[in-house]
Amino acid sequence: MALLVPKFSYNNFKYGYTYGRGLMISDIVMTTYAKGGTHICSATSGGMKSIKPILSLMYTSPIEVMEIKDRETSLYLHLLFALKDKKVQISQFMMIR
Repeated sequence: MALLVPKFSYNNFKYGYTYGRGLMISDIVMTTYAKGGTHICSATSGGMKSIKPILSLMYTSPIEVMEIKDRETSLYLHLLFALKDKKVQISQFMMIR
């Protein structure tokens, strides 16, 4: 499934994509640590932190929303910022529980 979403997006937007912002429900919260001291967090945490300077150009949610630890509050705010933006180009999110 993880490969199908980017492939579908590429096939449908390769000629008409205008490099607008999009909605991606994600977080950069370091949730806990393993016994050895290794961070346990979402897979996107490290990558999102490394591109902080350009996040506002790519996504509708500000960095502060991605740093919220409460999951329901974070999801609500992601959707609220996306609804506020009248030119959202694409949305992508995966819900794993």
